Amino acid sequence: MRSTVALVTGGSRGIGRAVCVAFAREGHTVVAAARDTKALAETARLVREAGGVDYTVTCDMRDAGAIEAMVRTVIDRHGRIDILVNNAGGGTSTRPTTADETADADWLDTLDLNLTSVFRTCKAVTPHMKSRRRGAIVTVASIASRQPSNLSGIAYTAAKSGLAGLNRHLAKELGPYGIRVNAVAPGIIASERVQAKFDTFTETERAAINARVPLGRIGTVEEVASVVAFLASPGASYVHGALIDINGGMFMA
Repeated sequence: MRSTVALVTGGSRGIGRAVCVAFAREGHTVVAAARDTKALAETARLVREAGGVDYTVTCDMRDAGAIEAMVRTVIDRHGRIDILVNNAGGGTSTRPTTADETADADWLDTLDLNLTSVFRTCKAVTPHMKSRRRGAIVTVASIASRQPSNLSGIAYTAAKSGLAGLNRHLAKELGPYGIRVNAVAPGIIASERVQAKFDTFTETERAAINARVPLGRIGTVEEVASVVAFLASPGASYVHGALIDINGGMFMA
C-alpha cells in the first residue's frame, strides 16, 4: 500500500518542521516546502530519523508561479497530494506597529505571505483532490484569528482573521467532494522566530504575557503539530470546518 503524501508549506523550521516529523512518525511521505534550502535539508534529516520518506521543494510562497510549480512537482513525483498543511507565514521580526505607523508595503507583504499564499496553494491543490474525491487540508492560523495580536501587529491580525474565513468557506465548498478542511489557532508558541522576539521583551513583559495564559507558559511546536496530525488523520473523519484553539486557555471560545 502506498503511503499517504503530505505537503507541508513552511516546513523548514518551527511548527512546520514539527508537523513534518509528526507525519513521518505516522508513516507518511513528507514533502516539505520553504525558501531556505539549508533548513529544508535539516527537516529532511529529521524526517528520515523519524522513519518517514522525505522530499523537499524550494518555494517562495509570495510567488504565485512558484506555488503552481511546487504543486506540479509534487504531483509529477508522487502522483497525488493526500494532505495539505498550509503553515507558511509569519509576523514581523520587530515589535508591532500601530495602524497609522504601518506602511502599505508591510501591510501588503504580510497579507501576501499569510493569507494570499494559502488561497493560491489551495487553488492549486484542490483540483487534484476533487478529482480523487478525498483529501485533508489543515491551515495553521493563529490566536490572532480570534483577537488582536500583541506580538505581530494589525496586518498579521487581519491576515490570520482572513484565514478563519477562508477555512469556513473552503469547508463548505469542498466538503461535498470528500475533502475535509480544518484549521488550528495556536497561541504564543516557542518557534525560533517567536522565541527570539519573546527574548527581546523585559522580564516583566514576559511574566505579564505568561500570566495571561491559564496554563502559565507559552506552548511548544510539538503541541501544535500533534493537533495538526490528528486533524489530518482518519481519526478526525467527521471534523470539518473547525478552527481548533491551541493556546493554553489564553482565548476560550
